[in-house]
Amino acid sequence: MLLIEVECIRYLLRQGLALRGHVDDDGNFTQLLKLREVVVNDFSSWIKEGNYLSHDILHELCQIISLSIVRELVQEMETITLKPDGALKPIPPPQGVWETLAMDFLTITPTSKTGNKYVIIITDLLSKFVIAKPARDETSIANIKLHCQTQIEVTGMYNCQKQFRHRTTLVMQQQKLEPHEYVKQLHQYISQAKQMAQQNIEQQQQRAKSRYDQNRRNPSYDIGDYVCVARIGMRSKLAPKKDGPYRITQKLGQLSYMVQDPRNLSDVKQVHVQRLRPYYQPL
Repeated sequence: MLLIEVECIRYLLRQGLALRGHVDDDGNFTQLLKLREVVVNDFSSWIKEGNYLSHDILHELCQIISLSIVRELVQEMETITLKPDGALKPIPPPQGVWETLAMDFLTITPTSKTGNKYVIIITDLLSKFVIAKPARDETSIANIKLHCQTQIEVTGMYNCQKQFRHRTTLVMQQQKLEPHEYVKQLHQYISQAKQMAQQNIEQQQQRAKSRYDQNRRNPSYDIGDYVCVARIGMRSKLAPKKDGPYRITQKLGQLSYMVQDPRNLSDVKQVHVQRLRPYYQPL
């Protein structure tokens, strides 16, 4: 039995399949901690010199050895129950009206008589002014045309959405402001309104970030690291949940990376940090 255990350990070390684990007080293997680097030649020479291991040491060494194929299967098939990685990166509040816009499409609509089947919704992030326009397609050319038309309508001389009727006759015995005084007060009011809007936006962003980042990891990968990329979409129950390994070639920002398949150099794609998991290479 002693020689069989020694040969098994020697084979596992020679194949690079020895992993280091943790054993509790009862002698049960609980979890895998990290790889254990062992030189096979030194182990073989140590055995040849007659420095045999005791039965207790061999029994403990056999308990902390596991196969790397199990580790590969765990990396591909494990289900992540934690929150997706990556901290929230809020957009800085704009300094003026119509400086930063948000655009979205509404596609669950029937086709109109004029051929429009999409609704493009544009929102100003500072004033929260919303404009909805019909469109025939969702291409970039249609977006540019709509954006230019919307800018002219809102900032031009006449705008039916902004114009309102009021009395043009002055009421007698009532003191009116001079034009330059009215413009001065108007600029002060607009500047104060912008500052209040920016402060409210920053406060809400801080609250949203604190709630979003709670119990969430924010890993960072370096160029040259190997990672696994989680699959998207429907898959069978026993299909691998991640592909890899991929090598990180470029860091686009705090949350985006460019990865490349070492086996197929033409397979290059941009991946969010939520889909990335560290890849542990076998010994």
